[in-house]
Amino acid sequence: MKKFIILSMFTMLPFLVFAQNKSASQISDSGTNIDKFTKSNYPLLRLAMAYNIDTIYTAVYFYPSATTGYDFMYDALYLNGFTSFQFATMAGTNELNSNALPPLTTLPVTIPLHTEISVIDNYSILEVEFSNFPLGTQLILEDSILSTTHDLLTGPYNYSGDPANGDKRFKITIIPNSVVDVSYVDENMFNIYKCGIGLCISLPKALNESQAIRIYNVLGQDVFSSTLEKGQKFFNLSHIDLPEGNVYFVELEGCEKAKKISW
Repeated sequence: MKKFIILSMFTMLPFLVFAQNKSASQISDSGTNIDKFTKSNYPLLRLAMAYNIDTIYTAVYFYPSATTGYDFMYDALYLNGFTSFQFATMAGTNELNSNALPPLTTLPVTIPLHTEISVIDNYSILEVEFSNFPLGTQLILEDSILSTTHDLLTGPYNYSGDPANGDKRFKITIIPNSVVDVSYVDENMFNIYKCGIGLCISLPKALNESQAIRIYNVLGQDVFSSTLEKGQKFFNLSHIDLPEGNVYFVELEGCEKAKKISW
């Protein structure tokens, strides 16, 4: 076992890292006693991008004093390495290796990714650690080039990369589940958010039967209707193409309340 104390060159705050191998490294709360390793209870996400034998890691954590922008005291800027590709999360125009965000609520959190490559080849994006999140939380990767989504908690996302596609191809969205306790899930709760020009819908559990969806405007006029197939709990209506600058309501069959979204 190895134990290290690292002072961030940007924040000078102590972070205690306890590592047996690459996948076991953890970041502790900088306010705790550093005589022994104590893992933080804050939600922590670690992602990796892999190409050939190289892997680059980036971290996101949710901390009470953090903001959605660049926080000098809590974030660590990304420094380009010597590999042929680069990987980081984004806060505005800043590329971050460690990204602190405000505490989670019941609303989805979307984080842009920076993926810079220099050769056309096959790459992978994967989840390395997903700690202290509510039971049932989903981690969705959106690929804007292919207009598709993938739950990283089910496995890596493998894709063919081309430098011509730019470095803003991907976003991740963390979708907290609506759980009252570990034994009860409110089936009337669902989350919605934009995925490019489409609409993503997240349910607390997979549908037992097909369910109708209706989208209407503030005048009550239907603008879209369809059916969500049973057996899934995440849906991407990628070609819904609603007129922008409006407010819409999403209604699911069997749910008591509709959800409002600004488009």
